[in-house]
Amino acid sequence: MLAYSKYFTQGYDENGHLIYYPLDLVGAYGPGGEYPIYSNLLDAFADKIKRHVANDRQAVIGVFGPTGSGKSTLAIDQIKAINKNWKLAPNLLYGPNDLKVKLKAGQYDPINLFDEGSVTFNSLETTTTDARKLTVIFDTMRSRHMISFIVMPRQSDLNKRIEPHIDFKMETSNRAPLPGFMSRGFFKLSYPIRYDKKTYWQHIGTGIYDPMSKRLYNEYTALKRKKQDAILIDFIEG
Repeated sequence: MLAYSKYFTQGYDENGHLIYYPLDLVGAYGPGGEYPIYSNLLDAFADKIKRHVANDRQAVIGVFGPTGSGKSTLAIDQIKAINKNWKLAPNLLYGPNDLKVKLKAGQYDPINLFDEGSVTFNSLETTTTDARKLTVIFDTMRSRHMISFIVMPRQSDLNKRIEPHIDFKMETSNRAPLPGFMSRGFFKLSYPIRYDKKTYWQHIGTGIYDPMSKRLYNEYTALKRKKQDAILIDFIEG
């Protein structure tokens, strides 16, 4: 059962980003704002994803938000709600090649985190070989009951071959008082309604996520830098 938080949102700004305030800042306006925030939405959504996959449906979750808003933190927090024993390595991926290496090594952890940095995901081209391969990859991941999180700053930058595979969308706020890895954050959860070749996003609810532990943050930063260095070296030597 969903539980209400002491925080409430006040709607969205002109860019569609969630604006939130603690109740003690808006107490004069009554017990709630436009949208209530659910304190356990991460756990409720984790149960939904598990049922989704158990019914042989793909589970691809797009996580979007401005730089420093905590989108990677949100994705990891949601993954931990699904499987508390999930590890960053070898599941932090920067593209199809990382997934290929993971699968070839026989590492079949069912949850993949495609963090920002993948040229394939960010490319708006619709005819690249990698993009066509990714369509096959997502179908394969569904048959293997895998769950994939794609973290990017803007949904509009997502490769057009990937967008139809997004089953749910999580968006961070642009009003976090501190960077997302340092403080509690807020997110909006939506699902797509696709009709007549158009996609309409239905707001499901708004929730809270917690910051990474210092140990996990250091591990994430080191692993991310290693992958970024590998991309740069590959570019220079290629």
